[in-house]
Amino acid sequence: MAYFREIYPKLISEKDNNKIIILLGARQTGKTTLLKELQREIQKEATTLYLDLDFLGNYDAVSSTDNLIACLRQHDFRNGEKYYLFLDEIQRFKDISMLLKNLYDHYPEIKIYATGSSALDIKKNLKDSLAGRKIIYHIYPLTFREFLVFKNQGDLARLLDEKNIFLDSYLPYLYEFLVFGGYPEVALTQDNDRKFMVLESIFDLYFKKDIIELMKIDDIEKLKKCLKIIAADQGQLTNYSNISREIGSSIREVKEYLEIFKGTYILFCLSPFFSNKHKEIVKTQKYYFWDNGIRNYFLKNFQDINSRADSGFLFESFVAGEINKQKSALQNLKFWRSKNQQEVDLIIENQSNLTPIEVKFKTSHTSKDFLGLKAFMKTYNTNKGLLISLAGRQDKNIGDKTIICRNPFNLKMM
Repeated sequence: MAYFREIYPKLISEKDNNKIIILLGARQTGKTTLLKELQREIQKEATTLYLDLDFLGNYDAVSSTDNLIACLRQHDFRNGEKYYLFLDEIQRFKDISMLLKNLYDHYPEIKIYATGSSALDIKKNLKDSLAGRKIIYHIYPLTFREFLVFKNQGDLARLLDEKNIFLDSYLPYLYEFLVFGGYPEVALTQDNDRKFMVLESIFDLYFKKDIIELMKIDDIEKLKKCLKIIAADQGQLTNYSNISREIGSSIREVKEYLEIFKGTYILFCLSPFFSNKHKEIVKTQKYYFWDNGIRNYFLKNFQDINSRADSGFLFESFVAGEINKQKSALQNLKFWRSKNQQEVDLIIENQSNLTPIEVKFKTSHTSKDFLGLKAFMKTYNTNKGLLISLAGRQDKNIGDKTIICRNPFNLKMM
């Protein structure tokens, strides 16, 4: 059975323009599956070729523009006729961006879809060499909506946007998602012990392919220790000095490691919100894992969500990740902490407005749950705040301001 990602129709809609379509994301998030599904659909009406660049036998084909064109001619390419080329794992080739540029400039009939595991140098090369020629899509682990589809719960997925959903129907899937995350193969695996083995194999491959072979980093243990510390402190202010002391590296090296994890879609970070933007650059950030399953893998903790001391952190990470996966390019996601230690978990910053969001893993509210939101809304004169929890819709009006209480399932429209 084919399980389609939500981004698939958008990728199909790109087939008739001339832009190079590049899918970037962590390994095992489904990029290859998307590429093959696109080829399967498009080859019904046009000639196509798929090349796996992880396969040594395809190295010569992409070593130069002439070699690639010769390869395409062997697979039915004719000048002037529409042709679709699918390139998987382009991060292995430092000169791939120049090759793509040459094809785009001199062979407009060739439409290119490509994937990469988002090594940092590849992203820089793509930016520098393919300006105006490419569209990049980021492929993350599954959203909760996609997770439901992968669990054969399409009806529940379709009802997520309803205001009055039956919450209890979703909780077993939410609890599984909070603990094991949304890597596609993990979601499709039924046995919990087997899920751990799948996560282990994903990260063995990640360290082998992206860290050792591409990044040329030999001391893998330091990186693993760094990730384990971030996992234990997820969602808290990052103490670079403590991490450097724990793993035996300099603060500069710690920051380099974190940049690698960001660039390979393992972590994302939130900056603190300030009206003075210069302060945001120098202030301490918070780090989250894109996937809670990966976070729990590094802690070797897959206990049931209701018996964990860190359930609130997992829930906050889930909400932050869901919003971050689906926010627009014109939105920034941040957090807020005042000089008086008043806090709001998440701030969505649009060009014209601010939306503070508090996240609580609980089924009822107290007045304390609203204090951070009220303080932020008063300080920055915003009219709307959101409290995300499992307590359902219990909106609260404070003068001309409104705090909207929402469940965590329909976050796409934020």
